[in-house]
Amino acid sequence: MAGVAQVVDLRQQTSQGLPLPGVVSSTQITWLHETQRVRNELLDELERLGHLSEQLESCYQDQFPGSDETPLDVELRAAVRSCPVATQEIVQFARELLHDYGTSLSAEDLPDVQQRARYDIRNMLAPVYGVSQEVEITAPADSQVTEVAIELQHACQSATHLLDFLTGKTGRDTRIRADDIQLQAVSANANEIEPARILVADDNVTSADQLRMHLVRQGHSVLVVHDGQAAMTALDQHRDIDLVLLDVIMPGLDGVQLLSWIKHHDELRHVPVIMVSGLADDQRTVDCIAAGAEDYLSKPINTVLLDARVGSCLRRRQAEKHRLQQYFSRELTRELACNSEDLLRTRDADVSILFCDIRRFSAISERVGAATTIEWIGSTLGALSRVVFEQQGVLIDYIGDGLMAMWGAPKPLDNHADLAVRAGHSMLRALEQINGEWTPRLQEIIKLGIGINSGSAHVGVIGSSPKFKYGPLGSTVNWASRVEGTTKSLQSSLIVTQHTKKQLRDKSGYSIRRLCRARVVNIRRPVSLYEVHAFDEQLTPVFRTYQTALRLYERRQFRDAARLLGRLLATYEDLADVPSQLLMSRVLSAMADERSFDPVWEFSK
Repeated sequence: MAGVAQVVDLRQQTSQGLPLPGVVSSTQITWLHETQRVRNELLDELERLGHLSEQLESCYQDQFPGSDETPLDVELRAAVRSCPVATQEIVQFARELLHDYGTSLSAEDLPDVQQRARYDIRNMLAPVYGVSQEVEITAPADSQVTEVAIELQHACQSATHLLDFLTGKTGRDTRIRADDIQLQAVSANANEIEPARILVADDNVTSADQLRMHLVRQGHSVLVVHDGQAAMTALDQHRDIDLVLLDVIMPGLDGVQLLSWIKHHDELRHVPVIMVSGLADDQRTVDCIAAGAEDYLSKPINTVLLDARVGSCLRRRQAEKHRLQQYFSRELTRELACNSEDLLRTRDADVSILFCDIRRFSAISERVGAATTIEWIGSTLGALSRVVFEQQGVLIDYIGDGLMAMWGAPKPLDNHADLAVRAGHSMLRALEQINGEWTPRLQEIIKLGIGINSGSAHVGVIGSSPKFKYGPLGSTVNWASRVEGTTKSLQSSLIVTQHTKKQLRDKSGYSIRRLCRARVVNIRRPVSLYEVHAFDEQLTPVFRTYQTALRLYERRQFRDAARLLGRLLATYEDLADVPSQLLMSRVLSAMADERSFDPVWEFSK
């Protein structure tokens, strides 16, 4: 490494950069001598790589004879075995390419040779460097194979330094940045980053395999392609990609062109991209970052930098997903992560709104105390929220002891009414398990009231910068809230409006009856309310008789309605049907004072 320090000193003293051959001067002669020396040092360092690769293969075979191997271990063994051949190819290529470097090359040829040397030799070094890092990660810290792997890494770094100086570049990735060290420290806890789906696009098969092997060992799922067109196809087919590692130079569609396509794609532009290249070119780095890349890594890739920058990208993406998953199902979250701007924009949408409330919450919480109440309400709302997500809904908010959910936005759903009603019944089924767990502790059976309404609403992000949420506004929402309130008076667990009932595509799975025409507080326009049960053949005669009596009542045929309800209540006395009792009370009141009769039921709460 002493030679590297001398070269760097000389580099710092040459303020105008490396002179081109052709003009004989004392400066030129000095540069020629130094160029020859650095070239020879580079070739010697590459020769040393070959010896270290052979030593690594031998030590690895002794340390790991091959029993009880995982597929990744098998791959790593094959990669270690290929290192000596790879380093021989590097030496041969470098000797041929740099044979005339600094002597008989013309000024026109020099830039091309410099770029080829930077790009091709870096690319060829990358797999050797990657193998040495993987061996260091997996082998015992105090073993000989680890020592050789570390020495091989140092040789790769030294060769890269020499190559960068020889070709007029100081690679930006030859030292680990302070912020990368911080990122690596933060990401040391593997639980902090969830396994992700990563696309690696690199035309160098060996480099791509090295990246895949390392990322898989970190717990990620990795898809590998070897050209830009294949990467485009993969992104079109796999919309669950969380991160792209993209080689800059590839055949056909190159990395920069593919990056531009990704960032202009409506559904993919939010997928983070890290560019990877054998070109240690600061301007190319700036261009890629300006085009939308999250970061840029130069080959050979340092796994500390790789883990730090991959971790940084995934943490940001996963944090956004976790935020969205508070409100949206996992499936919808994946779509929003790719296209949140379009999906969450404010618009009018046809939706179904559900309000759910826990009955007698105040009385129960006062009796059991704060600690038990917090545990109980958390468990209950958690179970109800899972139902919303299972039925493709959006959890809008928790409102005290209840929740509000929506179907039909941000993603349009033709069957939003069916999904909302299905969710309501799933909540009632989930309540059975909740009661099994909590009734002994609460000394009371928990009941729910669920109200659903469908119609047009303004949906979008509501609130201001300190606090906001995605949700609906408008009369459709107000009606749903008021309908949930009527479940208390009507003693029914699930009530929907005429608008929701009309939009139900599949009514066969339910027992449904019209309860009344209702007018609620602050909304003067009446609406028909329907009680919805899971289909029960025993309820059919009850519901049919009730609806006949309701029509008679609304037509002022009070005596006929009373006789019908009387028989109903007597026949099904054990059912204790509260809506039938309420209707009978209204019929009797109307018979006593027909002048005050109003077929619309008023609900003040």
